Amino acid sequence: MGCALLGPGLAEARPIDGVWVTDLSSVRWMGRPETLTVSATQFFHLSDRGGLTTLVDGAPHPLASGQGPGDSISAKVIGPGVVETTVYRGGRPVARTRWTLSPDAQTLTESRYRLLPKGGEDLNFSVTFSRDGPAPPGDLPLSGTWRRQKLDRTESGFQLNRFRDLGDRLEWSNGAGMTYDAPFNGALAAQTNDPGHTQVSVRRLDDRHYVETDWRGGRKSDVFTMVISPDDVTLTTTDQDLLTGEVIVQTAHKQ
Repeated sequence: MGCALLGPGLAEARPIDGVWVTDLSSVRWMGRPETLTVSATQFFHLSDRGGLTTLVDGAPHPLASGQGPGDSISAKVIGPGVVETTVYRGGRPVARTRWTLSPDAQTLTESRYRLLPKGGEDLNFSVTFSRDGPAPPGDLPLSGTWRRQKLDRTESGFQLNRFRDLGDRLEWSNGAGMTYDAPFNGALAAQTNDPGHTQVSVRRLDDRHYVETDWRGGRKSDVFTMVISPDDVTLTTTDQDLLTGEVIVQTAHKQ
């Protein structure tokens, strides 16, 4: 692994070219805490693309554009400390999120899974939260406000990112099979193999600074600022979620 090899007529290699692997211990979240309230009849999650409300009856209900990788969502209570939501697209389940409360009710684990067409599930990521505020009276114990503390696990493919600056555009791919080929003129490019059908535009500010803007469901959703260290070995990415106000900072190392 390393920088992309150049052939005759190709653009000069730039610091971003090559393979980068995210350091999970570097991931930091900033911004407001997340709110999760679950009663016997209603599920509400704030910070999931601006706020999501659905009935707790196990049946699919319409999902607003940009709120997930599908068109409907169901929610059900597995037990006093476990709640599960499932996202559907065209009637087929495609993703599942499970929230699990610790015995002392002070820690919440969020695990997201991709559901496979032939059955089974793959873990996308798992995040640990610490309690920021109490559960409202009458709601389940896992309700309340929560702050993200650490990224426990993620699908290995999402840790690996490959970039190539071709002079007039940026090529990107990750180990999970997602790709884009985005021109620097601001035109939108499709992110392939993405359940959320994301479109991106990319600007190169200079050889060490790039800005990627994501769009979902016709709405601008995220702005990623990527900065490469002077020694070319560290890539720091700041993700500003425009729909929730959350900011995520993470560091990757060149291989």
